[in-house]
This record gives sequence, C-alpha cells and structure tokens, in this order.
Amino acid sequence: MSQHYFLRTQRFHRIVYNFPHAGFIFPEANACQIKMNKQLVKGFLKNAKVLLREEQEEGEIHVTHKDGDPYDKWDLVKKAEKIGLVLHESVPFYKNKYPAYHNKRAHGCFSDAPFRLGDSTTFKFRLARSC
Repeated sequence: MSQHYFLRTQRFHRIVYNFPHAGFIFPEANACQIKMNKQLVKGFLKNAKVLLREEQEEGEIHVTHKDGDPYDKWDLVKKAEKIGLVLHESVPFYKNKYPAYHNKRAHGCFSDAPFRLGDSTTFKFRLARSC
C-alpha cells in the first residue's frame, strides 16, 4: 500500500480498514489462522502509518474488528503500539449508522456474501507522540 505509485505520494486524514481478514484457510480459532490475521493487520498498520498525515491531531487509522474470542487474540492494540501508534479511542461499531456500508466476504465459494458482524469495535489510532 505505501509503495503504490500513487498512494506513496499522498498523506491521509483517515485510513479505514473494516473487518480485516486473511481468508479462511483454517478454522477461525486455529493458531495458524490467527497468526495469518495478525500478520495481515500488522502489515496494514505499518503501511497505513507511512501514509498518515503527521499532524498529531489530524491523522487517524481506524480498524473495525469483531469482539471476543478468537478475535481478541489478534492483539490489535499491542500490534499498533509496537509500530508507533497509540489508541486514541475505541467505539462500538453499529452498522445501522452506515446505511451505505455492506460487509462482504472476500474469499471462497461464499465470496461477496455478507457475514454476521456480531459485537464489533472501531479502534482509532494516532501517531505516538515523540518526546
């Protein structure tokens, strides 16, 4: 993403990734599946950080993620902190607040079909302040 010929010259106020997922290779709670999803999120956060506006209060990365097991094992906040982001805010995600949003599967024989959201949270990250 940060190496894309057009994107690499841009800086953004908001970068949003709703319900990241590496695809169903293994069952959702399988350690290998969790590891793949963690790698996906880590790669996204690293790339998004490069593309974020540097003004402290302006740029945010939003990641919307399902709550509970096994999703909590992705360690989203820890991953963000390790690459120099801080959690600014976390808010419940209510699909009805986004009438034009349609969640879709992206992999397998049911791709393009909606999936059950359940309880979900949007995590809003900013660049960590340098001392």
